[in-house]
Amino acid sequence: MEPTGQTAPRLIAVLKQTDRRYRSPSERNPFIHKPRGYDERFDSTRTEQSPLRSCKHYWTTQTVQTVLPEADNDTPYASPPLEGGKYRVACFCQHCRWHVDISLEHRGNSCPKENFPLHHFVDFKQSNPDCEYYSARCSGCEAMLHVEYREFRIQPHAVALLTDTGLLNERYQDARRADPERVNFQPTRPLDVLDALSCYVRDSLKAVETHRSIPRLNRRFLLSFGTDCDDFLRSIGFVQTDSHWELPRPPDPNPWSWDLRQVLEDVQEELWAVMRLNMPLGTDVRKLKGYNEKPGPSDADLQRLLGTTQYDKSKTTRRSPMLSQDEEIWYTALGALGDFSDELLRFAFDRQAACDPAGTPFYFDCFKKLANKRNSEELQTGAAILESEGYFTIEDVSTAYRYFTIDPQQANLISDEHIRGMFETRLSSSAVWQEHEIRDKLRIIALARNSNDLQDVATNNIQTAESALKWLESGYDGSLNISDERVINLAAVKKGENPNDEQLQEQVKSAVQLIADERNSEYLKIWLASGEAPPLSGDDALAAAYRYFNIDDRTIVLEKEVLVQYFNVAISEHPEKIEEIQKHYNLLMQHSQQETPKQEADFAEPVGLRNLGNTCYLNSLLQYFYAVKPFRELVENYEALKQELGPDESTEYGFLQPQDRFKNPVTKREVEKAQAFVPTLARLFETMSTQPSPAQPTWDLASRALEDDENASNTFPQAPEDTVSKKAASPDSHAPNSPNELPPTPDSTTASGEAASDNTLIGDGEVVMTPPSEADENQKGENGSAQTVENRKDSMEMDTGKAQPELPSRQPPPIPPRPQTTSDESATKRETESAAAQQDAREVAAKILKKMQRAFAPDRFDDGDLRHTVIKDLFYHNLKRRHASGESVIESSEVIISNLALRPASIQACLDNWFGYDALSNQFSTATYLPALLQISINRRYWTKSPPVAMFVKHNIPLDDTIHMDRYLESDSPKLAELREQTIDYTKELFQLEKRQERLSITECELVGPDALDLTYQFISRAGDELGDTGNLLELLKDEADTRRAELQDVEKRIADLEKRRSEIPFAQFDTPSNAYKIFAVIFHRGPASSASGHYWAYIRDFKADKWRKYNDEYVTDVAAPREIFEETDPATTGAPSMVIYVRNDLKETVIDPVHRVAPPQAGVDTTAAENGDVDMTDDVDGLPDSQEGMEDGDLPPQAARAATASAEDDPSNFYHG
Repeated sequence: MEPTGQTAPRLIAVLKQTDRRYRSPSERNPFIHKPRGYDERFDSTRTEQSPLRSCKHYWTTQTVQTVLPEADNDTPYASPPLEGGKYRVACFCQHCRWHVDISLEHRGNSCPKENFPLHHFVDFKQSNPDCEYYSARCSGCEAMLHVEYREFRIQPHAVALLTDTGLLNERYQDARRADPERVNFQPTRPLDVLDALSCYVRDSLKAVETHRSIPRLNRRFLLSFGTDCDDFLRSIGFVQTDSHWELPRPPDPNPWSWDLRQVLEDVQEELWAVMRLNMPLGTDVRKLKGYNEKPGPSDADLQRLLGTTQYDKSKTTRRSPMLSQDEEIWYTALGALGDFSDELLRFAFDRQAACDPAGTPFYFDCFKKLANKRNSEELQTGAAILESEGYFTIEDVSTAYRYFTIDPQQANLISDEHIRGMFETRLSSSAVWQEHEIRDKLRIIALARNSNDLQDVATNNIQTAESALKWLESGYDGSLNISDERVINLAAVKKGENPNDEQLQEQVKSAVQLIADERNSEYLKIWLASGEAPPLSGDDALAAAYRYFNIDDRTIVLEKEVLVQYFNVAISEHPEKIEEIQKHYNLLMQHSQQETPKQEADFAEPVGLRNLGNTCYLNSLLQYFYAVKPFRELVENYEALKQELGPDESTEYGFLQPQDRFKNPVTKREVEKAQAFVPTLARLFETMSTQPSPAQPTWDLASRALEDDENASNTFPQAPEDTVSKKAASPDSHAPNSPNELPPTPDSTTASGEAASDNTLIGDGEVVMTPPSEADENQKGENGSAQTVENRKDSMEMDTGKAQPELPSRQPPPIPPRPQTTSDESATKRETESAAAQQDAREVAAKILKKMQRAFAPDRFDDGDLRHTVIKDLFYHNLKRRHASGESVIESSEVIISNLALRPASIQACLDNWFGYDALSNQFSTATYLPALLQISINRRYWTKSPPVAMFVKHNIPLDDTIHMDRYLESDSPKLAELREQTIDYTKELFQLEKRQERLSITECELVGPDALDLTYQFISRAGDELGDTGNLLELLKDEADTRRAELQDVEKRIADLEKRRSEIPFAQFDTPSNAYKIFAVIFHRGPASSASGHYWAYIRDFKADKWRKYNDEYVTDVAAPREIFEETDPATTGAPSMVIYVRNDLKETVIDPVHRVAPPQAGVDTTAAENGDVDMTDDVDGLPDSQEGMEDGDLPPQAARAATASAEDDPSNFYHG
């Protein structure tokens, strides 16, 4: 339901003020749209009704179509309308000649009645967007309201036929020519024509048969209507025969029928209105046979229909023209009027809040402001009472969000879990006396979001096992991996917070009971019954261990390396739980060493990658690069293919791109940094191919991927080696070789410097500073040595001479010292997380590809100094940009950038913008070289000119399954050149039209130009005498607004026409299979306008298996319905494409290999050759493409030759052509 509740008096005001003739899709509809101020984002998409074009309605009642309840002078109704009774007022506007019918169908004890002094209409619905028909119901008596607008029956061209003196003079001349003997012909006046037609219509509506036919050659008829009015007459029911015109024959009167009688009744009303407009001054209306005097307004009839004849009004009545703009917004929001009494205003607020609870903060905000504006003691007292009962305003909601360091504008993009994490952080670091305030802020947010989970947290309301765990364990992350023993320990801690609080003790028991019932845990039930925990049986303890590490399948026997990874992940996430983690780890390790049949891991499917924190987009990119077989094989053969370095630090190693020449040579320092990155990537790729479970990138890999190669020094400190395999190989390592031995962790006793950062990544892309607490284990003393909390307390007592009172603590009892990471590693993590929050997938992809080009030796140098590598063949396309002056330049790029501000209709349209004509720079671009893969970045951000503001485009771009590139290649075809010239001409014209559109539309006040003039006109009109003599300013404003609006509409129409014609240029005739590209991978991003936050995941296509997979960090799943990739999405909520990658169709099965998995050797297999280092690498680089320039057929690229010896039939040039 849209929040559009309106009381009956407000509805009448809306009917009088609203003009639905010139409605537009972007205009606010007062019946079905949210009131202004309810939703700022919605407001930004809406325009207000233009006062210049709007009719100042003068509604009168069409009596013959109106059915009203009986009434007397004392009550709105003589007796309450019967159930099922239907009533209607048919209104006609004397100015614009539109009709509106308002009907009310009663369902029972109708309003007004006790506790419901007025109808309150809600649930407004529009049956058809193309029709102005609305329905609603009364929230007090369920009466059904219907409002139907109808346009005039006599269209403007028909009015011209009846009143245009030029046309009437032509009919006079025709009559003279047809009968020259008659000399008493006179041209008919417009008023006489209208009067004659009105008489005909009046006679048609009479029950008695009178003058039912008119001779076609009747002199008065010919002079009035001639033959050019024939179509109009037939449209209103006249029947033409060979010799006569028959008057319409409507059915018998019935106010509820919709037939010819209603048409004629409408025509009659409209004729009278047109007659008044064409009536000369001083006309004696008594001589007009078909005229009727102008009736009074329909206000009284509408009030009778809706029961508002005697509603309680304010002693100081405030009519709409006297209200300020803000007051009008507040009253509109409450569905009320300015003349409402205080009691009625309170009634309107109560009904709005009851029917739209989610909008209560907005309604309460308006109610409070009106109470203060009216200076009403009654309303102000009522507002204060409501506030004490928990009501709050929109500003209170914004304040609550800011209290937890959340931007209110981005609140809809933040999950409830994120907010709960902020709440827990704030609560755990605050004093007890602040708890009420913290919980109240969360309560406000919970009610504003309609979140039951947050309400439970705010009120300590525990209804489920999950909410019980969240209440007991502040760091609970939503998975049921807390053991029964841990639950009892947490319950003891919670009880100990206030042993004398009986309510708290019972709440703890209730929480544990919920968990016990959920798990069907006898262990917890025994504790609840006896107060003592029984010893765990072997099976229960093992089940608890599996549950702790969130391992659902207990039939899997875990390898030691896998258990070590589970341990490391648990320690990194919860270092304070080292004892509990160690206990579960030892149990699983002991269980895994028993002789249990092993279940083979699935090496037919790829593995996921664990998120280090803000690195979801890096995981998506790594999965994408891993699926590119030549890229992966190049990384695997790094040692054989790397760039050799000379001793001289000043040595230059060529240029990467043509545009880099003479300014950005590859330096030795850049090569060294690139070569520090590739081995970390090779180790990860090896893990991804051999490990049965999700792999974990290292912080070292992440930091090196994100660092800037162009800088002279590393962006990030070097991370220490941290792979399990290397530590296990060392005699001093601490790899777990027995059930009682811990996996390798940094030695906390030798850690120097400050403890690891307490920064906690609560949500995507945001770092929350956790305040320091007494639970921190180590602090630096004055001499630089570590001090315990107890030592610090002692030193405080010695300094002051008396003991300091302890603050109430929310922390669990003391725990063993947490493992300390080295300062270098902590710095690496902090710097990497910070950089990750500032970069998107496209930027990091570009950095990785540059590193790859620098790290490997080139196949050759093009043009003497341009490094040519397999990476260039795979990812980089060459552009030839031609200026109008005739000059041209060659550039190379790894990505095609699509600007969604241009609203492209498809990926192919994005390519048209990238390779085509750029009117701003007056350049035309073509492709001189196309790689195996095309990376297309979907850029959703653009900057406005003045002021420069980053804008976010939600435009959805359909993803083409196939794109064709022939039209963009260098060509000597005259026909293609002709079509390109046609494109340039269209684009130039579009460029000029769009500039004109911008000048007509954009203003400093963020309004469309004509709308800004409308508002200026409205302001000056309202100001009236206060501005003094404005001369003809109002007339000039109106003329300028109309002129600009007409020109803007014409420009927009021409732009749409040009864009359509440009899109229909027949480039498809040049498409060939050799340059067709298939969609291969899509990287999605979900989050706000800034790409620096949110979440990334990837979809990668497996052409051999004919399916898509979704790579969401550690989870890799088959895509059951590809529509989730290709259907229209919302970037902020469901996510949308950030990068789209296409592969050349004839290379897709050779270049793309998403599933590269190597199962461990089986028993009995001879591995001697591998152990001696004799590894057959014949096929390692199969699939590396040749260059398209400078290679002879059959040549093997130098990189491939150094890595393998391939047979002639395996020559890569057989599948990759230039």
